[in-house]
Amino acid sequence: DVHPLPSVLHYCHRYGVGDRAFFAKKKLPKNFFSCDSPLLEEPAMDIGSGKYLYKKPPFLDKKMSFSAVVEKREAFMICGSIGFLNEASLYYKNRHCGDEANMKKEISLHDLPE
Repeated sequence: DVHPLPSVLHYCHRYGVGDRAFFAKKKLPKNFFSCDSPLLEEPAMDIGSGKYLYKKPPFLDKKMSFSAVVEKREAFMICGSIGFLNEASLYYKNRHCGDEANMKKEISLHDLPE
C-alpha cells in the first residue's frame, strides 16, 4: 500500500512513543536557533514499528497504552518535527556560526522541565 504523506501537520498536542521519544512544541528551548544551543536528540530508529505500543509522559510514573496505528502516527509526528527543527537549526548554524556552532544532538524534550 502506498499512501501520500500529509500536506499539513498540526502540532496540537504532545506526542510520545515508548519511554523517551517525545515532542512538545512548548518545550522547545527559546534559544534553540542559536550558535550555542545543541540540536534535538533523535529518536530510536524503530519507533513506529509496533514495538512500543505505549508512551510514558515526562515526569509521570505511568505508561499509557495505545494501538499500533496510534504508535505509527505519534512516531511520524515526533520524527518529522525533530527532523525539521534540526534541519532548520543546521541551516542557521551553517550560515551564521562558523566553527563555533554546537552540532551535538543532545537536547531531550522529554527531560526538560515543564
